Amino acid sequence: MREGYTIGQIASCSGVTIDTVRVYERRGLIEIPERRTNGYRQYSKKSVRRINFIKWAQTLGFTLKEIKELLAISCPSTHACEEIRDRLESKLNVVERELKKLLRLKGALGTVIQTCNMTIGEHCPVLEALEQIEQNS
Repeated sequence: MREGYTIGQIASCSGVTIDTVRVYERRGLIEIPERRTNGYRQYSKKSVRRINFIKWAQTLGFTLKEIKELLAISCPSTHACEEIRDRLESKLNVVERELKKLLRLKGALGTVIQTCNMTIGEHCPVLEALEQIEQNS
């Protein structure tokens, strides 16, 4: 990839939309590029690498705010590695808590599904339970 790409080229190369590139710029996740003499922004390979890192971090569950904080940690140093590890462990704890919630939800849904006998002409036990909850509130 040569240096000096337009916003459309950098978006295509990174697998994001032009609007996403602009959001990353506004939030300070990527540098605002210099402009060519024709007024077009000129992005570098570094921008592609940075956008790819942002996308990868998002798949790990990090928010854009958290990603910006990760990017601000200066490496390489023992302190920086410890800080990044702490943040990763914290994110893992969040994921584990969410997983427990989802497993509870799965169990609850399974229980509700088992109560549904789908008998034609009879009342739906799920709707009856909902009506009961509404009456009690």
